[in-house]
Amino acid sequence: MSRYAWLWGFLVLGGCIFEASSEPACGDAVLDPGELCDDGNTANGDGCSSACTTEICGNGIVDAGEQCDDGNAANGDGCSSACTTEICGNGIVDAGERCDDGNAVNGDGCSVTCGTESCGNAVVEPGEECDDGNVDAGDGCSASCESEAEYATTVRWSIATVDAPGVPLPCPTGFDTAAIHSQRVGSDGTPVGPPLVDLFDCDDLEGTIVPVLAGRYLTHVAITDATLAATYATSTSALVDLTSSNATMTTTIFEDGGYFAVAWALVGASSNSALTCAQVADIDGVSVLSTDVAGPTSFFEDIFACEDGGGLTAVLPEATYTVAISALDGDGAAIGEGPVLTSRVIQGPNRVTDLGAVTVAIDGL
Repeated sequence: MSRYAWLWGFLVLGGCIFEASSEPACGDAVLDPGELCDDGNTANGDGCSSACTTEICGNGIVDAGEQCDDGNAANGDGCSSACTTEICGNGIVDAGERCDDGNAVNGDGCSVTCGTESCGNAVVEPGEECDDGNVDAGDGCSASCESEAEYATTVRWSIATVDAPGVPLPCPTGFDTAAIHSQRVGSDGTPVGPPLVDLFDCDDLEGTIVPVLAGRYLTHVAITDATLAATYATSTSALVDLTSSNATMTTTIFEDGGYFAVAWALVGASSNSALTCAQVADIDGVSVLSTDVAGPTSFFEDIFACEDGGGLTAVLPEATYTVAISALDGDGAAIGEGPVLTSRVIQGPNRVTDLGAVTVAIDGL
């Protein structure tokens, strides 16, 4: 009987030795035809892939550690020479980018288009009013990218009674000056720089301020004595837009009337959890109802947008009031109530009585 055995890849048969045949395979440590490499395994990421191709950027294969591979080592074609995707926000300054901080957010020094955010780059970025591509002053856009254009407010004022608002009264004896106060404010409403004051004869009933830098200005009129030491009354403030042109403002000071100021917040009547206006589906406004204690049939209602969060009522005659604040639906029906405020007094001339912040409890929430 014949004897045979396999020994170290060789076949011994009948006293003769034959080399055993095997198929070429990636991972056998033999560089077979069609293979670019063979490191004796089928692992990726070690320089020779599981398909026995060389793992190198530019081989047209997205190997381990690569974001892309377009078959070349050129930059600026969407896939860099390091096989990373060329896109703003990838944290790599690719061709055509001036910066890349790894995000797509404006206002952090590198824009969403990967341009450097700085005054003088000819791009109006957050916090800038203008950017003319330089940091020269006196050319309409300052070295800090603020507009150097100047505009003026013309203010018309009068003193009147609540019952006859269209009939101007003479300026009070001893108070012959109208001081127009203009306070520049930023986009968030905070003051920018000191207030500017322009003085006029009270009896003129109109005045145009000295031109100021373009911007938005919170403006009011104070009727004072000649030295500004004593004030008869102050008008309510108005936000005047002087960003691109001159503007006008008209205001009346009521000798026998004033205003309520109030702020509000919403909560669920059942949950007592804080709510935003957007979370109350039916809300259409917030009502401030002021009822004269001496004459319960005499009442005044002001309706505000819920999102305002607060406001100033229309002028009210001097009196003592009970004030109710409620949330209204689109039909004008109450869907939530705040506390009833009693014995709140309106005084002239033109004074503001602050009711503070109230909480309105929304039904069903």
